[in-house]
Amino acid sequence: MAGPKMNYPRMDTAARNQRQALEMKRRGMKLDDIVAAGLYSSRGAASVAIKSAMERSRREMFVEAELYRAESLDRLETLLNACWDQATKGSTAHIAEARRIISDIGDLTGAKAPIKFEIGEGDVDRLLASIDARLEQLDPGRAGTLEGEIVPGEIEAGPAGADGEG
Repeated sequence: MAGPKMNYPRMDTAARNQRQALEMKRRGMKLDDIVAAGLYSSRGAASVAIKSAMERSRREMFVEAELYRAESLDRLETLLNACWDQATKGSTAHIAEARRIISDIGDLTGAKAPIKFEIGEGDVDRLLASIDARLEQLDPGRAGTLEGEIVPGEIEAGPAGADGEG
């Protein structure tokens, strides 16, 4: 059984309308203006088309940026290869240039980006539980005797009003 036939003229018209609606939106026009231009029959249809076009544009920009980055890395690696032999022989000018190229490569690849380390609330709870378990292993029964124990320097709560405040 053959699949449905593609209606290429309709697809072309839809793509053209979508592109034109997106251009109108970028110029600051409202959805009502796009509907009035006859591109779409309702504000909802125009909104869906614009969102779809914006998503496609975002995906295409990401691909273009990745291609540019790959091309730039290739160029930098070619330059590094060109000066590497002289740099390893001790030429200070070539060493300095190789260091700059390596730095640029690090910028493009993200190798120089700071490492972000986050500890969430659950991580702290697990850490405290493991410390409690380890302390219990070192001194069994000690944890149960701590409640109510006064530690030097700790302020003991007295009856209400005992501190002179109301």
